Amino acid sequence: MYVGYTTLSGLLQELTAKDLVYVGLIEESQPTQVGSWMIEAIVSSPFFHDTGAVVRYCAIPMGRTACYAGVPLPEEREKLARRAESGLEAIKSLLENNGLAYHPAIVSMPRDLRIMHGEADLLTYDKETDVFRANV
Repeated sequence: MYVGYTTLSGLLQELTAKDLVYVGLIEESQPTQVGSWMIEAIVSSPFFHDTGAVVRYCAIPMGRTACYAGVPLPEEREKLARRAESGLEAIKSLLENNGLAYHPAIVSMPRDLRIMHGEADLLTYDKETDVFRANV
């Protein structure tokens, strides 16, 4: 079972130092009439119990741009990648500050699962520098 959290803080409240926590970035194209390219940060933690596994996650969009023939313009992709990396580093900082160890990986979601996007409520986005920072 996959359980999505609408906020990063909501997920972090549920985690303890004993939990496995995975973090990583996913880049994917979203087919629409124009098409878009999105990078999102995924924080997930599987919880195992006698009836099976529950994957708790928060998927945070880090940025999106239009793409043509399924590929974004190189300069736009680079800009999104820099922004997303800053967001990932801010999330890692928050995990460390909460005493949580993390692994650079992402739990594979079932192909037919439509993941719920959450908010980066513990991050601040600086438009001038185009980076995310952790609210610590």
